[in-house]
Amino acid sequence: MNAILRAGRMRRRIVIKKKSVERDRRGQQSGELETAVTLWAGYRYKSFEHGAMNSGAELTSAIDIFLIRFRTDIKQQMVVDWNGNLYEIDHVVEVGQRRALELHCRRVS
Repeated sequence: MNAILRAGRMRRRIVIKKKSVERDRRGQQSGELETAVTLWAGYRYKSFEHGAMNSGAELTSAIDIFLIRFRTDIKQQMVVDWNGNLYEIDHVVEVGQRRALELHCRRVS
């Protein structure tokens, strides 16, 4: 098994939530988050510096990466809940051949 998938590296307990859309009596949509699955995950923080074209100022952007075992039910429209913070999933990247998934996320709360 790939060293990146060792159980000892997956020490963070995360909750994957999906948005459930319901309509009220007026037909208005209300979106609530409901738990889809609770998983063990690895975590990395990655920041990037970009040089701005005209202003000369440095721009910094960051992503939070959660590594989980491969699953077919994780979608980009879902949200990661970790340590009381919510992260929107920007990209779901397959690692190896169905060995793992990297969830490239952006913190929203």
